[in-house]
Parts: sequence; C-alpha cells; structure tokens
Amino acid sequence: MIATLGYLAIHQDEQEKAYADVKSRLGPDGQLDLLDGGEFTYLQACFHEGVRLFTSTIFLARVLPEDVLVKVERPLPHSIVLPKGSRIVLDMVNTFRNPNVYENPEEYKPARWLNVAETEVAMFGTGPRACVGRKLASTEATCVLALLLRDWTLDIVLEPGETRLQYEERLMVTGSYAGTISPIAQIPLQITRRVRA
Repeated sequence: MIATLGYLAIHQDEQEKAYADVKSRLGPDGQLDLLDGGEFTYLQACFHEGVRLFTSTIFLARVLPEDVLVKVERPLPHSIVLPKGSRIVLDMVNTFRNPNVYENPEEYKPARWLNVAETEVAMFGTGPRACVGRKLASTEATCVLALLLRDWTLDIVLEPGETRLQYEERLMVTGSYAGTISPIAQIPLQITRRVRA
C-alpha cells in the first residue's frame, strides 16, 4: 500500500481521480458507504497499479500437474512442451514490468486496470493456487485508501532543489527491487487535512 500512497502523492492528477471516486460515495453526513470496497473502481485501480509496480510476491514456484504447451513469440515464434511434473518459477517483478505485456510498464497508470476482470489481476497469483486472501487484501486496502483520501491530501517531500520527477526516480525507480524482498524503505510524504465544502 505504501507504493500506492507514494504514487498518488507524486501524481496529483491520479490522486484527484481517486478522490473523485471516494467523493462520489460520500453521504450527506460525510460518511462513506464501505460495505462493498469493490465499488471504488478508480481507487481500486490505483491500488492494483501500485501492487503491480511493487508486487509483494517476487516469484511464484509451481509444479505442473499436466503437460503444458507454451507458445513463444520472441525471438522467433515457436512452441515448446513443458512436461507434467516440471518445476517452474515465474518472475513476477519482470512480468509486471514487461513492455510486451504492459504499455510503458515503468509508468504509474491506474487506468490500465479499469474494466479488467478480477481473474486478470495477477498480483496475488491466479488459478486454483491464487492467494486465498486476495479479495480481503484488495477490499481492505481500498477501504483504508478511501478513508485516508476522504480526509487528507497527499504530497511528496522534496529534497532541496529536487523536482517531482527526480523524487520519483530516486524513491520509486532507483530504489525499487535493489536486491531485497522489501522494495521500498521509506517514502516521505506530506499529509494535509482536506478542506471539504
């Protein structure tokens, strides 16, 4: 979730879209209807994009229960068969940053998750071995983000002479997956109470 907060602070336009999603669910008393976090469409897309860029699962290991035909596109199209019982390891970090899968994969673009089926959101794994808590994690994170954005705005804390782009490069690109399982150490943020009319 820290990656999502960092990206929303960097990309104020995305934060405003997420806040508009939250604001559309505010009751007359300023309270949120949190019974179904899945209805926060844009806010949930923001969370999914943050998790794509900083996935908590860096690889998935599996044993194939049956022969699998794999169609390879690069460098030359061909097919190979992975036999039943093969042990495979899926590199999730590079999969989620692959330009052949995601257009401009290093950019934070929550809109790429709009109108995407839940089964296509692979950050929690897919198929019968997907994380059993995926719905809970996604709903809980979306609700926490909604409550936070309802009352607060996020901004970044720049070092002297630093630009927003340099901040993003320093904390979100250069510091990402530098050989550790914990991709982000600290993201200094400025949190300001939101003024609602």
